[in-house]
Amino acid sequence: MAGRGHPSDLSNVRDRAAAHRFFLLAIWLKGLDGAAELLAGLGLALTGPGALIAFAQEITARELSEDPGDLFGNLLRRWVAGLTPHAEHFAVAYLLLHGAIKLFLAIGLIRDVRWAYPVASLFLGVFLAYMGYRLGLAWSWLLLALILIDLATLGLILLEWRRTAAS
Repeated sequence: MAGRGHPSDLSNVRDRAAAHRFFLLAIWLKGLDGAAELLAGLGLALTGPGALIAFAQEITARELSEDPGDLFGNLLRRWVAGLTPHAEHFAVAYLLLHGAIKLFLAIGLIRDVRWAYPVASLFLGVFLAYMGYRLGLAWSWLLLALILIDLATLGLILLEWRRTAAS
């Protein structure tokens, strides 16, 4: 029967289209996350040392006045109180660099720039290794969830890279 494709061919096309949509969603989210990191880094750089402590005190003041034992408010205040100027400078550098790289690579991947696939795969692989190292130092369900999300994103990038190489 000429002109008719095998039913599994249609299924493969649908699977590839779904994978491509998930790829685009993941990359857009990474790009937005990169832009947010860049803005946060710029905000921290412009406000100077101590801004996080003042911000945490401001946003927790009302809740802690109503409930001095509030878990979230107390955790946030303890966390920022332990920040040193060195840690704040590291956070600024990390947010600016990591955000810029993420945004740059996301734009390249969305625009289907061929070199962006191996560079993004390498960048994500190195970052996954670092997150795995951090998870080995101190267990965190949140970090595990982020690792799994980034592993799925890496898989989508590799699938998309293979698709673009075949075309």
